[in-house]
Amino acid sequence: MNPRLVTILAMASALLVGCDDSASLCYSTRAEAEADRPFARGWLPRIIPASSREITMKNDLDLNLSNGTFRFVPSDHDAFVAHLTRTPENDRDGSEAYAYKDWTFWIRPDRSGCGFRMRPCRGEKPGGPTGGGNGGQRR
Repeated sequence: MNPRLVTILAMASALLVGCDDSASLCYSTRAEAEADRPFARGWLPRIIPASSREITMKNDLDLNLSNGTFRFVPSDHDAFVAHLTRTPENDRDGSEAYAYKDWTFWIRPDRSGCGFRMRPCRGEKPGGPTGGGNGGQRR
């Protein structure tokens, strides 16, 4: 193979790998997360339960997406869900789907945790420090 072509391919590969603009974050507790400010950055909504723990997330800064999981005390389930809108059409893997602004939450059947995804509506940025801007309505 042509040495010049190998060099060009190697440089192109390095550039592609180096362009991953994502951040993976883990927090033992909500208090630990608050100290690092993912709520202020719009990566987590402030409505997650105070008992939230084992918070993990991956944020794609280029696409403005956030995906992750967290656990909480089952007794906090009802207060948490009171902030959400049930979206049964998005249920998956036995988990119930709920929406909150730009967020979708999939709450586990045992009500002790959930997965989540943040994806702003097309053409919108997440609104303010609560991580959402359109009250759960999709346009």
